[in-house]
Amino acid sequence: MMLAMVQAYSGNFPKHHPSVATPSKDVVMITGTTGGLGAVLLAELITSNDVIRVLLSIGKILAEPHFLTGKRLRWNAKV
Repeated sequence: MMLAMVQAYSGNFPKHHPSVATPSKDVVMITGTTGGLGAVLLAELITSNDVIRVLLSIGKILAEPHFLTGKRLRWNAKV
């Protein structure tokens, strides 16, 4: 039934032609990097050649400035 509804209501959409080229690398937003798993994922994203920029939620960083002490060396222009 759902497939029939999709076909019935989406058949007249015009073809999308993006006005901006699709980037060749990813931009990633991540939260929860103060925990162990989050810190590992952040390190992987920052060092990945497939990621051009990492966006962070910084609420806890502002509340706990000592959080950055162990990660400061891993930060680069991607952040």
